[in-house]
Amino acid sequence: METVVLIILLLVSLSFILKLTFHRPAGVAVLSLLTMAFTVFMTESASSQSKTRIADWLSQPELMLDTSVVLTIDVAFQICFCILMASRLSGTLRGLQSILLEITLWIPGLLLFPTLYSMLVAIIFSMPGADFDTIGWISGAAVMTATPVLAYGLKFILPETDLRLELIFLINLLIATLGIVATVNGRTAATCTNNVEWQALAAIFAIIISGLCAGWIYFRVRNSKKYNFDKMNTISNILYWISTGLLVPVIVLLIFFFIRAIILIGVFFGQYMGHKKTVSYLYPLIKSLTPGDNDAIEKCHATKEKSVVASYAKRIIENKGNRPKIELLLSEYELDADKEIATSKVLAKMGPILGLMGTLIPMGPALVGLASGDIASMAYNMQVAFATTVVGLVVSAVGFVTQQMKERWAVANTTILEYLSDVIEQTSNSNAA
Repeated sequence: METVVLIILLLVSLSFILKLTFHRPAGVAVLSLLTMAFTVFMTESASSQSKTRIADWLSQPELMLDTSVVLTIDVAFQICFCILMASRLSGTLRGLQSILLEITLWIPGLLLFPTLYSMLVAIIFSMPGADFDTIGWISGAAVMTATPVLAYGLKFILPETDLRLELIFLINLLIATLGIVATVNGRTAATCTNNVEWQALAAIFAIIISGLCAGWIYFRVRNSKKYNFDKMNTISNILYWISTGLLVPVIVLLIFFFIRAIILIGVFFGQYMGHKKTVSYLYPLIKSLTPGDNDAIEKCHATKEKSVVASYAKRIIENKGNRPKIELLLSEYELDADKEIATSKVLAKMGPILGLMGTLIPMGPALVGLASGDIASMAYNMQVAFATTVVGLVVSAVGFVTQQMKERWAVANTTILEYLSDVIEQTSNSNAA
């Protein structure tokens, strides 16, 4: 739960910084001062917290469930801002929508303040013995300075307004997804009743149906008089917007998995050398054991081999005569082996998926460039498509090869440990007899 909360706080901070890029300098200054004032004002409260109390908060399902409801409301505000801002960019914003856009623009995010509070608590914990007021003022000044710097830095890196808006939309979708995870299968902490008021339920459905019918009639009348609305074109544009918005996250994930694959190669080489040493030394030692040969068993226990297999072999010998414990150790080794293979499995599966996504997404703009005669645009998008394919295949190849080798090692190690456990059990039975 702590990891999920940390990810949500980081995403909320990023969404806030991206949203600041749509403000004028005065708006950025006002919100920066607001973050500083909140940080300084909450210093006294933050200094009275403790890691134990925070851990206790995170372990309370009711508190986390209610927080997820607030998170959902916050996400609804941010997505509403994205939709209204998209309408402004397309020139279709009218009347009341302009007022709603300004309101949503000036809402920094309901979870921004818990984010600042958790940051302040973490800073106070990391500086024991320091004056709390000094920490509060320094933290507030740092937040006030970093906020506009990060905002204008992001605006410089991403000058395209529509791209920043897409990022806010996607980030808040991810926040909403994590919020669903935090609700634990959609439960809330509010008390409820199992009795159904059928009359009230029927009235609610009647109101909903009436509203839908009225809205549909209004929509048809308005379109017949003023607009020539192409529904299919709108749906296609929405799909295209979502698809192109996923290109940057796909490329970022591909780069991350490629770096992870390079690191995995180095780790795998070390594991290969360790397994080779285990096969050449420990395997023959265990295979030479016979039931009742206590000296050989003690020699195996006294081995200085540092591998995981040797560690489990020693623990199995130490629990001689305790068959349930030995079975538990064998199961634990299988879990550890599966955990070790997990990274290779993820790379083997995610590489082709991300590579295919990175190939198909730029193909649309490339075909548009070909149709319009923009060869440079087509060439650039084709370059991105081919590059993502190659990187995805490399990541998948590394994951597949290491997965196959690790699975073979795991089977061999499990077999040798099971043989050792059988020898130990027979030795214990013969000693007891």
